[in-house]
Amino acid sequence: MPVHKRTRLSPSERRTQLIELGLVLLQKKSIEDISVEDIAAQAGVSKGLLFHYFGSLTEFQAALVSSASEQLVAATEPDLTLAPIDALRAALDNYITFVEQAPNLYISMLRGALSNIPEMVESVNNSRNRIADRILALLPTLGVDDSPIIQFSVRGWIALVEETVVHWLADPSVPRNDILDLLNGSLVGILLGPKLMGDGAIEQLFPEFTKPITERMPHTDADHQDDSKAS
Repeated sequence: MPVHKRTRLSPSERRTQLIELGLVLLQKKSIEDISVEDIAAQAGVSKGLLFHYFGSLTEFQAALVSSASEQLVAATEPDLTLAPIDALRAALDNYITFVEQAPNLYISMLRGALSNIPEMVESVNNSRNRIADRILALLPTLGVDDSPIIQFSVRGWIALVEETVVHWLADPSVPRNDILDLLNGSLVGILLGPKLMGDGAIEQLFPEFTKPITERMPHTDADHQDDSKAS
């Protein structure tokens, strides 16, 4: 891997350069495995200079997560010229593409040993909140009124997206398009859930969901014997 020659940069430019190099390394390593030596070598600077811009390795790691979170939010900006269901699918497609480019970073942000560090938690929660607020802001145009239950629904859906994608990274046996369909349709289902339950529509659309489970279970030979004895 080529080593960047040291050039005179402003403090802001140097800090940005170090973060960008760190994000490149995260395409191959987890955030826990990136060392000060790795970054310094790639930037062509001393380890001491790295600590000049970032007080500690943890501060540098937090800066990487913050930058990645910003990029994720930007990547999932919806295309408002599309129909809502198509805009959602396109945003989810971009979300998964982002994750595919840096799976180690994504897992580190959500599941890694450093995921409980306050600065990193703040960055991840901030990106979640911005994505949730973006969705909530658009719902009134679709005839969905904002309410506490809708807010819970949207934030719960974001958790579903994260967990599904993490699991898919570990087990990609399900086709990518099927994952997109699942996540795309699940938001619609979650948003319609309260209305289906409240209006009694669930009984009309899915009557089998309202019957005792035992009525849907196949009878065994033992069941038939019991019925014979009872008769």
